[in-house]
Amino acid sequence: MFTGIIEDVGVIEGLTPTGEDIRLSIKTNKLDMSDVALGDSIANNGVCLTVVAMSKHGFSADVSHETIKRTGFASYQAGSKVNLEKALQANSRLGGHIVSGHVDGVGTVLSVATVGRYVEIWIQAPNELAKYLAEKGSITVDGVSLTVNDVKGAQFL
Repeated sequence: MFTGIIEDVGVIEGLTPTGEDIRLSIKTNKLDMSDVALGDSIANNGVCLTVVAMSKHGFSADVSHETIKRTGFASYQAGSKVNLEKALQANSRLGGHIVSGHVDGVGTVLSVATVGRYVEIWIQAPNELAKYLAEKGSITVDGVSLTVNDVKGAQFL
């Protein structure tokens, strides 16, 4: 479980095919890895991935074919940035929202506008997910926990 509060922005150093799956090598910047062990979960752009190897500057995780199909990982390459968040600990404060790290689909940004101090982003979700969108409900976009402000069919703000 995660909160959708990003702890670091990492960089994909490598993507190694392993059959239909891929192994990601992620370089972290300021993410404290001192309490991370093999088998722990780290959200990468909101996707819960299991740490399978650790290095001096980051970690590696395997991404299954199913995850590749349902997320933006199919378009990622070396140098792509990813939002990182370590798994929630039971004794932590819950900022943001409770986020599972199981991604249901990929949306498309329709428009971006600055309104006062805020940025309004309209996103088109896959049509089959429209029934789950609720005004004042929560959603994550690239792992960032957001509150839905408006819904029009499969589009949300």
